[in-house]
Amino acid sequence: MRWFALITFGLFGLPMAMGGGLWTLQRMDLALHGISTTGRMTGFYESTTVGKFARTITTYSPRVEFTAADGRVVSFRGGAGYPNAPHEAVGQEFKVLYPADNPQKAAIVGFKPFWLGPLAFCFSGLVMCCAGVASFILMRKFE
Repeated sequence: MRWFALITFGLFGLPMAMGGGLWTLQRMDLALHGISTTGRMTGFYESTTVGKFARTITTYSPRVEFTAADGRVVSFRGGAGYPNAPHEAVGQEFKVLYPADNPQKAAIVGFKPFWLGPLAFCFSGLVMCCAGVASFILMRKFE
């Protein structure tokens, strides 16, 4: 039974921790080597999915535009989706980082839009791995 706990938690936790770690490294590289500019929210991307009980769920992600160093105007999806589109935010300016070779991979700078996702994913995976190892060790007492 203890092997089952270790494998189950590890099967989910290890890939999550590794994926979160890689995502965090990508963000660190962008933070260190990315080009900084100011972007402006021009609207929202609307995404509709069918949830539980065939309920339609619509989320809105900010559409941010900025001018790259080569003069091109680039538009990208900025961050996670929200259940309501706060229209008062249209026109708001954000600090944006983007890789010089691919401005489409830009990101809004700030803890929540830039760091929260990768760190939460990595932390959740590490917690699951620790839970698997702890259950493996503690279940030995009951065998």
